[in-house]
Amino acid sequence: MQYITFMEALQYMCKLEKKWGLYFSYNEGVDLQEVLKAAPYLKAEHLTPSNGAFLFDTEKEMLKHFNMTVGDNGPTRTNSYDGPVQVYAVTCSPEGEIQDENT
Repeated sequence: MQYITFMEALQYMCKLEKKWGLYFSYNEGVDLQEVLKAAPYLKAEHLTPSNGAFLFDTEKEMLKHFNMTVGDNGPTRTNSYDGPVQVYAVTCSPEGEIQDENT
């Protein structure tokens, strides 16, 4: 048996699929309508469980979604949401290297 973290899982997926990745998570029990404002690309079906990942063909597409994600640093250039919910996000290259996080 081997335990892997969500970050390791993201790295494996990106490397295996040769795609850019974006992992997201938020605290359970928060208002889901607020989550949708903090990360407007999410849909209702993405909200359970409180984390997940997306794979993208291009870095540009992945960065577009990353930059829409409001985390601990507050509003972004492309998302002015300034409410009570933060969505954590981290990016990963097709080589499986963690790139950036929004904390």
